[in-house]
Amino acid sequence: MKKILIIALILLTSIVNAQRFITVFMQDYELENSSLYWDTKYGLKNFITSDWKELKPQHYYNIKENVFLNIKLYNYDKWMHVTEFIDKIVVRDDSTLYILVGHNQLFGESEAPVESHTYCSDNILFGCRTNDVTWWCIDNTIVNTFDLIAPERYIVWPAIVGWVRGYDEKTIRNRVSQKYSKYQKIAEREAELIFGGSMYCN
Repeated sequence: MKKILIIALILLTSIVNAQRFITVFMQDYELENSSLYWDTKYGLKNFITSDWKELKPQHYYNIKENVFLNIKLYNYDKWMHVTEFIDKIVVRDDSTLYILVGHNQLFGESEAPVESHTYCSDNILFGCRTNDVTWWCIDNTIVNTFDLIAPERYIVWPAIVGWVRGYDEKTIRNRVSQKYSKYQKIAEREAELIFGGSMYCN
């Protein structure tokens, strides 16, 4: 009965608001015990508020905003989640946000030629110095990372909420830097310098 009610609410909401979608590609050390998602203190699951209903594990729906959230977890691999992320963002979809989260300059190094993607879906990159990757170039990046960071979930969630509410890029980045300043106990100005926008393509 509960499942039928949720489906009915989704259909009803869709009449009023266009559906939007968020996919988070989250790199982790152990898929079976995903600390970045499940961790009791800082895991992303702990920041998801009550207005998001869990449809099934790692799948949520916000009835008021008519937004679906899918969190995809990957074993500690530098390429699988990156490859799938790129495959998605290069197909422009104005109703979708893609977020890539990982550790250790999550892309690694490559001798492959630079790939430029200049008509991408909205995207966010959380990882150490994601702007410093020399072998690719994408646009429409709302939040990019310009220094070493701890890509904890407390900066992922304010970015998600900001996009859902239709905030502009600068406001979303400010929300992210404010949270990072708070949890890392650094000056707000220092945190602001860590997060920027799209990479410049040659």
